[in-house]
Amino acid sequence: MTDGLIRDRTRRNFISNEKDKYKHIKLQPLEGGRGQFGFRFLNQIKWAAAKFNFQYLLRIDDDYFLCLKRLLSELPSRPKQNLVWGFFHCEAGITWMDEAFMIFSEDIIQKFLAQNESSMLCHPHADQQVMLWLSNILHKTYFHDTRLHHAPPASFVARFSNISNVCDSHLGAHGAYVKTMYYLGLRANDNAKHVSTIPDFARFCTTKFDHRAFHPHWRYEPKLCKNNPTWNKGNEMWVGREAGQFF
Repeated sequence: MTDGLIRDRTRRNFISNEKDKYKHIKLQPLEGGRGQFGFRFLNQIKWAAAKFNFQYLLRIDDDYFLCLKRLLSELPSRPKQNLVWGFFHCEAGITWMDEAFMIFSEDIIQKFLAQNESSMLCHPHADQQVMLWLSNILHKTYFHDTRLHHAPPASFVARFSNISNVCDSHLGAHGAYVKTMYYLGLRANDNAKHVSTIPDFARFCTTKFDHRAFHPHWRYEPKLCKNNPTWNKGNEMWVGREAGQFF
């Protein structure tokens, strides 16, 4: 999935040619930039709900190494409803799930989409938007998975450059760029493992979420989705952290 309203002609032609050649890209009616992460997620779940009859939805960054076989082997043992699975940040007065890896059971996605359009709120950051929506859902099972490596980026962590059987200890690793992604794929040992129970989330954190508690750099006022709001974040591309790594 990528943004389809591309102003730069060279980039627009490049993506269009790749889409036509490989038939693997879906274009969203968005200009892109750092202020549209929330709208991207909303468009993606609308598309998925319209196209597929699914039990779970995984939203994952393209720099995330995933132990796919292990994940698929676990899903039959996971809750079929009310599931919110990912890596949660827990800080004083605020809890949120990182948007780099988010799994939802189908009923959670349907509840997201069933919100009243007159009051549905959007946010420039998808993870904050998701937590706003979840605050209106009474029953949910939060699964903070410690097997998800979040930070620093895996490509910047020495142990990921020589780790063996990474899927024995991890379900995924964020920030796996080209060389690291290739290496982890060769050394994954990705297969079914013992399925652990979901720990009590209260042992890790509270479920409190208040967007006003964020640092000013990440703090934006939610706005009604129906008004196609914008925030003062600009439409510059999010280049990520890979730009600091040289090959």
